[in-house]
Amino acid sequence: PYFDRMHELHPESANPLNRKLYNLWTENCTKLFACAAREYSGQCGETTVPHHAMIAHKNHKHSVNNPWAMLRREYSVAQCSEGVLAPPLTKLQCAAMADGAAAVVLCTAEFAQARGLQAQAVEILGMSMVTPMRPVGQASSCMELCGSE
Repeated sequence: PYFDRMHELHPESANPLNRKLYNLWTENCTKLFACAAREYSGQCGETTVPHHAMIAHKNHKHSVNNPWAMLRREYSVAQCSEGVLAPPLTKLQCAAMADGAAAVVLCTAEFAQARGLQAQAVEILGMSMVTPMRPVGQASSCMELCGSE
C-alpha cells in the first residue's frame, strides 16, 4: 500500500518481501537480531520458531488496521514460520527495509496561537534521551547491541 514511499534507489521496492537481502549492513543486522533472539531463548527458557511466528502473526494482524503500515497484510502463524533468514528468525519475523523520516516543529504556545496552529499542537509533558554507556565494541551481548538492556 505505501510502497510508493520507499526510496526510488531500491528498484525492487514494489515487493519488499520477495527480494534478496539488500546489502551487507542489512544482512549483518538480521544476524545480530537472530543472535539476540538466541540469547533471549537461553536466558528466558526455550523460545522456538513457533513462538516468534506467533509474535510476528500478531504484529502483522495489527498492521491491517494501521493506514501507515508499510505491509498491511495479515499472515498466518504458518506463513510467519517459513523462510528462515538467520536462525531462528524468518522473513516475516524481520522488518522490511524502508527509508523513513519524521519531523517535529518545536515552538512556544504564543507562536502556535498567533498562526492558528492550536488544533495541530501537541503539548510535550516529558522527554527522555538515553545514550549507550559503553561503545558498541564493548557491548556484552547481542541483546545489548539491539537495545534490550
